[in-house]
Amino acid sequence: FDKSTSESSMIIFWKGADDIDTRVQAARLVAVMYVLPMLALHIWDYSKLKLDIEGRSLVFLQTCIFRKYLNYTEASRQLVRVSHMQVALLSNTADLAKAYCSVLQIVRDVGKLILLMVFMLTQDRDA
Repeated sequence: FDKSTSESSMIIFWKGADDIDTRVQAARLVAVMYVLPMLALHIWDYSKLKLDIEGRSLVFLQTCIFRKYLNYTEASRQLVRVSHMQVALLSNTADLAKAYCSVLQIVRDVGKLILLMVFMLTQDRDA
């Protein structure tokens, strides 16, 4: 890294941009390039909250289990305790919905790791 070369190129850059409008436009461009990705990430996080994957999967599981119970014959319903159905509907489905969201998080993290490894290997073969 040659300090004199970088300083001289910086001086040439700033001397070429004497017009105040050019500097203002460059500042606006930098500001937009800084704010737009943050805005996009904020919108993405907000949309993930609105999806409510855990809540929707919980309702789906509870509905499916209760429908299955209602489709039992009368003799089959007598074999299943009501307390077991309550535990299955209220506790087990909540645990399963949380586990599903955790699996999605793990898949996301593994995907990030794979992308990071691919990037590292494409940039530096000795890594």
